[in-house]
Amino acid sequence: MPDATVKTPTGDMDVAIFEPPAKPKTAVIVVQEAFGLNGHIRNVAERVSQAGHYAIAPDLYHRHEDSLADYDDLEKALGLMVTLDDGDILDDVEATIAHLEGEGFSREAIGIVGFCMGGRIVFLTALNKNIGAGVSFYGGGIVTENINGTEALTPKATNLKAPWLGFFGDMDSMIPTEGVEELQAALEGTEHQIIRYADADHGFHCDERESFDEAASADAWQKTLDWFASNFK
Repeated sequence: MPDATVKTPTGDMDVAIFEPPAKPKTAVIVVQEAFGLNGHIRNVAERVSQAGHYAIAPDLYHRHEDSLADYDDLEKALGLMVTLDDGDILDDVEATIAHLEGEGFSREAIGIVGFCMGGRIVFLTALNKNIGAGVSFYGGGIVTENINGTEALTPKATNLKAPWLGFFGDMDSMIPTEGVEELQAALEGTEHQIIRYADADHGFHCDERESFDEAASADAWQKTLDWFASNFK
């Protein structure tokens, strides 16, 4: 399906939309890595639709004319990433949710999944929005200060408003296991689950990156679909 736009407080935002053949009762927002709304994220959104959900992937870099970075251009990706403000992010997520509500989906039937930078955005959303469920793949900047200086989210962990599932790789030098354990402790008493893969590195779900781990990716993907299925209302 062709891309569409949704209105945000700072202008129109491009979104990629994929719909399943049968009319869906649930929807999932797919949040990009630091590299932008690229082919990999579109492929993930298409897989979401193949699982029976309405899938929408917003371009969170819509305030920039050049909003894509190659996987070997980390400098450009980080340059885009540091311009994101949590207030703008939540505005963009809310605009995406509003679009889904306009399509007939209740908030309890809306989920969100994100990768890398998007993993943090999912956690931020779960702290602030009453939606069906959230899933984060290797989300950095949750336990520690984010790259743009935004404060760590761990102190707010008990405010979780949506069931949250987090995947991490123990080989990920960007997110040390000590930080994951700290997050697990901070989330005590909330509706959450953290799953770690002993041999997986950062980006293990992306088959366009050298760190791709087929076994961890397949397992995490099935658990993602199960998490949505068990939490959507």
